[in-house]
Amino acid sequence: MIILLCPGFNPPEFNTSFKAAFAHQSYDWVVYPAPQSPPYSAIAILDFWDQSVGKTINKPEVVIIGFSAGVVGAWGAALGLSLGQVKVKALIAIDGWGVALWGNFPIYRLSHDYFTHWSSLALGGGDKNFYADPPVGHLDLWRSPQTTRGWQVNSNGSKKAIAALDFIEKIINNFPVILT
Repeated sequence: MIILLCPGFNPPEFNTSFKAAFAHQSYDWVVYPAPQSPPYSAIAILDFWDQSVGKTINKPEVVIIGFSAGVVGAWGAALGLSLGQVKVKALIAIDGWGVALWGNFPIYRLSHDYFTHWSSLALGGGDKNFYADPPVGHLDLWRSPQTTRGWQVNSNGSKKAIAALDFIEKIINNFPVILT
């Protein structure tokens, strides 16, 4: 399985920090080169995928993680890949405020505060989502998911305390995200 990381207009070292939080796991990372290439362009991300992975692996599985403006491109890329020979195991949208999300794959939203969580869900999300509590800075959620605490919330409103990193790892590892 591959993790396709679609950053936004953030400093590249924040992408490195995000990946480093998962250092205890062995994932195959493919990092889209934003902001040098437009993070909101699904076509550019799909071209990058084809050049980086597309021709080398037969029927790959991918988890796509988008951040901020990268959620726009990540969502479009997820739609495009899911129509082809790629199984999109999940789209994880981190602070994709204002981005409408739907698709034939599981979708999860993570937000840096409750307002962003609440106002984004009207535009689509998964059965399980996350918001930071106490709130953190927009870039802090991306740079340090291991130190961001908050609530895992399901569609019926029940919630459980969890770190953003743990929430993401459960999705990636296909563990059930259970709420008690």
